[in-house]
Amino acid sequence: MNIWLPHIPKNGGTSIFYSLENFCPYQRTDFIGHDTSFKNKVKTWERRTFTNPTTNDIITTRHGNPLTNEMKDWVKILIVRDPIDRAISTYNYDTFKVTQQTKYPHNNIDVNTWLEFNILMRWTHLNFLNHIQMSAKDPLIKQFTLTNIFDVFDYIIDLTEINKVYSLIEDIFLKRKITWTLHNSTEQNLKKIKHTILYKKDLTKDQLEKIKNSNNVKYDWEFYELWKVKNQLFK
Repeated sequence: MNIWLPHIPKNGGTSIFYSLENFCPYQRTDFIGHDTSFKNKVKTWERRTFTNPTTNDIITTRHGNPLTNEMKDWVKILIVRDPIDRAISTYNYDTFKVTQQTKYPHNNIDVNTWLEFNILMRWTHLNFLNHIQMSAKDPLIKQFTLTNIFDVFDYIIDLTEINKVYSLIEDIFLKRKITWTLHNSTEQNLKKIKHTILYKKDLTKDQLEKIKNSNNVKYDWEFYELWKVKNQLFK
């Protein structure tokens, strides 16, 4: 069966497509959208379509991956993540980008400055899906909401249980077991350059409250808490 697996930033999707590269041919296409975090500038998002050479089943993933009418009968999988953890991961990612660009590990982004400019977590789960969906030529639905998202997806799985996603891909798409490897995690990259990593335990009470009270985090938390309730009903 075919699988639609949108890749929301900072939700572990990079490891999936890098692992699949070792076992399946794929086609890369560019998806043009608008990056709302940077004053609606045009943004190119990548999409990858992997094909099982034996069954011709396909799985589409990566950031530029809207839900279209052709995917109506596909298996749909979404990976979600605790919004606070996503925000901290975003900070570490921003730190890594600055370090890579300047080549000076001490040229860090101060947490308080980062919070002051409110650049944390530019995308909630729903607004990223809707951002990509908005630019689709043949969308299956126009907008994801707190109501319909649970009907659209067959599986919504937390990042802490990503092994369940691996098993679904193996059973539904690959029809065999493969080796999954961790790729491009921010923590992994920062360790390579011996750079300081921010963990939740490192935050002050005030810093943690600022993150929790950020509009995007509050909005995402509403979705995440609702998902936990819905997920519990089906266990």
